[in-house]
Amino acid sequence: APSYYWGINGLSSSFAGSFSVRSETMKAMLLDTLASLKNWGVNYIFALNWHGEGKHNLMILDTVKEARTLLNLRTYYIVSGTQLSNFKLSGKEEYILIEKSSLTNSPSQFVDIHAGASETAVMLNYFPQQVNVALAKTLQPTQFTGEDLKALRRGGDEARKMIPLGYIGDPAGFDIEKGRRQVETRALNYANLIENIVKSN
Repeated sequence: APSYYWGINGLSSSFAGSFSVRSETMKAMLLDTLASLKNWGVNYIFALNWHGEGKHNLMILDTVKEARTLLNLRTYYIVSGTQLSNFKLSGKEEYILIEKSSLTNSPSQFVDIHAGASETAVMLNYFPQQVNVALAKTLQPTQFTGEDLKALRRGGDEARKMIPLGYIGDPAGFDIEKGRRQVETRALNYANLIENIVKSN
């Protein structure tokens, strides 16, 4: 199915160009999309998402769960091990699949979650014409801890003061090969999870 681009962006909507929709709008749109897929004979739906906003993810989880009853669909949301604890999931919910990546990040006290080293590397690998490499190399790391994110999540003027250029992490520290491996590994993990579900039913 086509990518779904409209979502809940509490932090990034502080910056021009990043739209945000209400929770009820997002849920209605997703349910209507799933209903269309069901009408066309699609029985399995696997939701994949890389947008880290908590409310956005929780709305997808809620919609995927509701669609199982409301639309009688086999819907699944693929989550990472980190998301299990973040969203207070047991891992035994019938509507989630857990992607256990073999990739390990270098330990750091600072977060790199938005247009930092990892996402800059991914963009350079797949869409190099969209990245100003010379500029990326001049950007200083934000050096925010997980505790700092609490203030950032409030968005608005406070977020714009903390991250005036919109990134959280170290854009200059990109490793293109690592970015490629990250995407390919996760894609393979997703494919294996999906194949296992379809073959087991």
